[in-house]
Amino acid sequence: MAIHPDAFPDNVSPEVKALLEKYFQLSNASSSHNDHEANEQEFAELFVNDGTYELAEEQSVGRDEIISFRKKLFANIPHREHPVVRIFTFGSDDMNLMCYGTVGYKISDEPVNMQEWAARYEIVRTGPGDLRFKYVQIIISPARDS
Repeated sequence: MAIHPDAFPDNVSPEVKALLEKYFQLSNASSSHNDHEANEQEFAELFVNDGTYELAEEQSVGRDEIISFRKKLFANIPHREHPVVRIFTFGSDDMNLMCYGTVGYKISDEPVNMQEWAARYEIVRTGPGDLRFKYVQIIISPARDS
């Protein structure tokens, strides 16, 4: 389960929920999967043509850069999972969101590495019933002991 059932506030539309669910489904896709290339292409298509995907200090603009960056990033990470704990809206609608969760990823034979993450999502409507990401910014930090 990528998004906890109670993570969404009441004011998030079914369209936005569907976009985020697809985003995390594709982001959690195994890197060793035969359709890895297709998954990254489908992931990039969730963005507008000149959309921005920023992870830590690395920024990719446009679908081709997003695909290239993610292929390089996940080349040696055969498993990853990003459970979303909470989603927050800001602004006048649900097109600007903040998310909080943890990410577990595994490199080769090492144990699963857990980290906390937060992200900001700016969504735009590109047509009737069609939403895309304009900007995604992800911040990752080592998980703390609770």
